[in-house]
Amino acid sequence: MTSTIAVPLSLRPPALARPITSLVVGLRAEIFAVTILVAVALAARWPLLLLSPQFPSIGATIMRALDLADGHAFPLADDSPYIGAPFIYLLALAYKLVGPSVEVTLLVPWAIGGLTVIPTYLLGRELAGRAGGLFAGALLATAGAHIVVTSHVPLSHSLTPLGSTVTLWLLARAVVRRNGSSLAMAGLGAGFTLQTHPTVFPLLAGSAVAALLVHPAWLRTRWPYLAMALVVLGYGTLLAYHIQTNFAVIANIEGKQERYLDGGQDVDEATERGIYLHNLAQLSLSLVRMASGAIDDRNQTADYLSDPWVLSYPALAVLGAVIAARRGNPLLLVALVLAVFWPPLLSGKYKPILDGRYLMPDLPVIFVDIAVTFSALAGLAMRSTPAVRVAGGALLFVLIMAMVLHPLVPLERFYEESQEDGFSNARYFQTLAQLRAAGAMSELVFLDTHLVEVKSPGGGKAGASFAWLLAVSRIPTQSWQAGDDPTSLAGHLAILERSTAEALKQHVDLVPLEGRRIPGRDRESYRAYRISTLER
Repeated sequence: MTSTIAVPLSLRPPALARPITSLVVGLRAEIFAVTILVAVALAARWPLLLLSPQFPSIGATIMRALDLADGHAFPLADDSPYIGAPFIYLLALAYKLVGPSVEVTLLVPWAIGGLTVIPTYLLGRELAGRAGGLFAGALLATAGAHIVVTSHVPLSHSLTPLGSTVTLWLLARAVVRRNGSSLAMAGLGAGFTLQTHPTVFPLLAGSAVAALLVHPAWLRTRWPYLAMALVVLGYGTLLAYHIQTNFAVIANIEGKQERYLDGGQDVDEATERGIYLHNLAQLSLSLVRMASGAIDDRNQTADYLSDPWVLSYPALAVLGAVIAARRGNPLLLVALVLAVFWPPLLSGKYKPILDGRYLMPDLPVIFVDIAVTFSALAGLAMRSTPAVRVAGGALLFVLIMAMVLHPLVPLERFYEESQEDGFSNARYFQTLAQLRAAGAMSELVFLDTHLVEVKSPGGGKAGASFAWLLAVSRIPTQSWQAGDDPTSLAGHLAILERSTAEALKQHVDLVPLEGRRIPGRDRESYRAYRISTLER
């Protein structure tokens, strides 16, 4: 009896050690591969992090984060009342940990952009296997639009693709593994993601509908209802803000509806195809360009649509979505259908830089769909003869590398063009450097209120941009407007709009910090000056 008990006990450890060892080795390899992908993504996002694209209207968000870090305010919403405060709290945390600065401000979206590779890999792994997940993550790592718009701009929308992809991964996991707890957690992720920007709603709604189409029996369980409760919980702080403000967000959205609906056109002058079809065409073109990395400007729309590289990405993505649906998982197909055909009813603003942020959550989905296509092709090659297997594998590897690396070419062209045509922040940082060299860290800098009239191609205004740039640099500022006593500027530094400087010349002495006198016809819209009393 003793021997019969001892034999099975002595055999169990070796029998169990093999799968455990294999699991540990596989997990380590997986973590290593994903870590490499994140490192590649961060490296791809590093060049021109501070310079390109030109700052849009981000000042209000950054000032709220600075106030939070200093303990002066605890916001529940961003500047736009339909956006919550998660990004503000994340940015404030960074300020508390290492101190506020321009560099820290930009490093936050840089890190978020790199980390978005992880849920993209997880979503791809769930639907296309580990190799497919790595391919999808690699496509996002080098995606020019995601690099420029999401990883270089400190806005709440920097968090949206991260949150939406985590939510989609949880939904895919719930569908594939029939895991109710993953469905519930997806509800929490959806609520959080909706706080970052409401434009992600069609994508999330489409994926939720698809999940219930696959498993309608879930409706007879507690999981979908728990998921809905967690949506409310994840959205809770912004919902509390809406209740606190008597849902003033509704009036805010209605006020912007006409301006957003036509994408800058006159809504009373319908295009030949109608506003919806026009918006759908703009969205589709922008999404095609962003998916393929074609963010550089070309002369005509036909220049994009006649480029095989540009068309290959969406074509492979559509094929992958169909393949996944035929396998019984329509999650990404239904999600993308709603994400493409619903938003044109509400907005026409889809230019890749910078309005492409509204479509950015779709990119990880597209890349996973492409990975599904390649996974299916790899499966066909593996079931063929050895010769076809080798040749097919080599061809797929070459295509994968080409699709991953190709977007870096138009990205480089975009960087070059942005520096040449002034679509960068070089002028802002040049002025900031001049102020620091002139001793601005220890004295007051006056900001001309007319700087609000100086608009940049990126959509921002010089007044708001300098307000947050100097604030995070801990340079004290004070507003100065026409009508104030000109002599109050004497002995101080100031950033003045061109017309203001012209009007002040007869009252005070303006010495530009550039180290040279201004020519008779000054073309610069603003300059930094050291101001002194005028010698009579």
